[in-house]
Formats: sequence, C-alpha cells, structure tokens
Amino acid sequence: MLFRSLLLLTLLPVALVAAVLWHLGRQPAVGPEAGFKNLLLVTFDTVRADHVGCYGHPGASTVNLDRMAKGGVLMERCFSTAPITLPSHTSILTGKHPFRHGARNNGTHFVPEEALTLAEVLAEEGFVTGAVISAFVLDARFGLDQGFDVYDDDLSKAEKAPLFMFRETKADETARRAREFLQTRADER
Repeated sequence: MLFRSLLLLTLLPVALVAAVLWHLGRQPAVGPEAGFKNLLLVTFDTVRADHVGCYGHPGASTVNLDRMAKGGVLMERCFSTAPITLPSHTSILTGKHPFRHGARNNGTHFVPEEALTLAEVLAEEGFVTGAVISAFVLDARFGLDQGFDVYDDDLSKAEKAPLFMFRETKADETARRAREFLQTRADER
C-alpha cells in the first residue's frame, strides 16, 4: 500500500508536467475548428513555389510571407486548374474547373452570375469580404467581384502596360491598399 501511494505521488506530478509541456508545445489551432475570426487568402500570379522561403528556397527574401505561412495553413500540394489568371482565380473562389464555371480566358470570358463564390459563402456566414487586386484581368467587369463587400480594382497607379499586355500594379501598392482595407474593418469578422 505504501509503495502504491509513493508510486502514485511520483507519477501524478510527472504526468501533470508532461501534459502541460505537451499542451504548450502544440501548434496553435487554425481553421474553422479553431473558431477563427478572420480569413486571409493571398494569391500570387506567376510565382514558382521553389522561389519562396516557406516552400524551401533558402535564399528567398519572402520573410513576411514565410511568417504568415508558419502561423497559418500552408498548402503543400497545390496545382493550378489553368495557367491563366482569371480562370485560375475563378477556380480558387468557386471550387470548380474552368469548363464548369465558364471563365476560360483573360479579357474575353466572364464569371457567370450563377457561380457561387467563396466571398458569397463567407458573406452569408457574417464575414465582411474584401478583395484587392493587382491586374486588369481580375477587374470587376469580368465578374470575380461577386459577393465581396469591397472589391478594390483601382489600377490608376499602375504603370502603362507593354504592347499586348494588361495593366497591373506592383505588390507594394496592392499591399498598401489591402492594409488600408484591413485596418478600416479590423473589428469585424
């Protein structure tokens, strides 16, 4: 009986310390099961994953992106449904392939109104939705603005596009506009 009591008195604190250390060492919960308040989707057009730090490039200067990837959800096996901006982004926001959603090319196709977008789903769940774009091919006139409370497609500060190319802004300008939106809606979901 004495041996059993001593064993219990020894194992109980060890188990308690182990449980606390295990809990402290766990990764923070992310995603819907964590009851998240905010969701930030960042897309990059024509960027190779092997040139980004969080995907293994040791010399990449993507410090902020790497930090976001470490604290969020990092997709490790992603494939584009199309090598074209509007069809690819439409697939990201609808979950459908281009032959299903209808936006098959930049500048000549549109996202149909009946396509249900992630922004529309999030709006129904009480999220304030906003998008800040960098390229003309994602302009609201092509329909990808569906469901967004704010769709910032102002490219007035963009450089003139080379012949046969579309106008686009640089990343720092897009990031500035995105921060502005996030700061004005910081208290909202």
